[in-house]
Amino acid sequence: MKTHNAHSPLQQAGFSLVEIMVGMTIGLLATLVIMQLMASFEVQKQTTSASADTQTNGAVALFHIDRDLKNAGYPLTATTNSPLACATLAGVLPLNTLSPVIITDNDPGSDAGSDAIIIHYGDSPNGGIPASITGPAPYVNSQVLAANSNLGCNAGDQAIIINNANCTMTTAAPVSSINNTQLQLADVTNVVQNKAEVACLGNWNTITYRVVNGDLVKSIVSSNPQFNQAANPIVANIVSIQAQYGIANPNEAQSVKPVPPNPGPSKANNIVQWVDATGPLWANPTVANRNLIKAVRIAFVARNPAKEATVVTTPCATNPNGLCAWDNDALNPAPPNINLNADPDWQRYRYRIYETIIPLRNVIWSWGIL
Repeated sequence: MKTHNAHSPLQQAGFSLVEIMVGMTIGLLATLVIMQLMASFEVQKQTTSASADTQTNGAVALFHIDRDLKNAGYPLTATTNSPLACATLAGVLPLNTLSPVIITDNDPGSDAGSDAIIIHYGDSPNGGIPASITGPAPYVNSQVLAANSNLGCNAGDQAIIINNANCTMTTAAPVSSINNTQLQLADVTNVVQNKAEVACLGNWNTITYRVVNGDLVKSIVSSNPQFNQAANPIVANIVSIQAQYGIANPNEAQSVKPVPPNPGPSKANNIVQWVDATGPLWANPTVANRNLIKAVRIAFVARNPAKEATVVTTPCATNPNGLCAWDNDALNPAPPNINLNADPDWQRYRYRIYETIIPLRNVIWSWGIL
């Protein structure tokens, strides 16, 4: 008898066309959801990474300028004849080269609306301690002089002669290594025996910070050419610097003070006003006003380089064209505006503002004189 193995048609049918189409649709939907999640995650990752880079840029920018501003004015030691009180300066350098810090408001060499900060200081190892000039006389250029001491003076150092408010910036070199009392000056203008003093400042440096093409740029001009540095970008994606002077009250005496080397009241270091470097008083301050500058307030504006698809930044309340450097306060009712509208898409970028106050310690320590 012949047998037949019969199989059910349902066991051999497999997937129907409808089932395959439903499965494919579900798979495509799942793939679409996964791709959307991955795209959203990638955008978030890029934003987070760029924000971290922006935060790093702002911190690095503050580090650089904080370090240089803390040296501003060194080593213009405040003694009876203080270099910070010089009203005239003979030599090749202008008088404002003795200004510890200069702010150029709306600097023409910077990106639109950004300020520039210029810092002066030396690197003398002995702190610029002045020595009295004791002889000989008469004095002529490049003559060897006798002084209390030439310790800390090296060949090629910048030296400053102080005769009350009349000063000279020149080049110095020690002559004697035996008794350390001989000094040679290239220019002896304002030298008066037993009255004038001379201090060696080491290499005298002018450091400039400005924003150029969206980068923080630093340049150095030194009395020693080997330390010169052309304008060099040091931090990327810094779109603006805003800075103000912190001014002390000229009529406020320090409550507790030692007897100063010269007569007259010692001024306090309390900041009573923040001012822009503008107008007849502060665009080019007199020596007396300059010595009231005890601190600098700075705001760096760092931009996230990632351009967003929509508007992510709104203007501050008092500046429809950008941001405000800092909030209004009693000392500064009109904070600097940071105008960013040179780029029509500025609101599609994210910004961080890094603000700090840096005291000019070499000026503050001179309160007994200034």
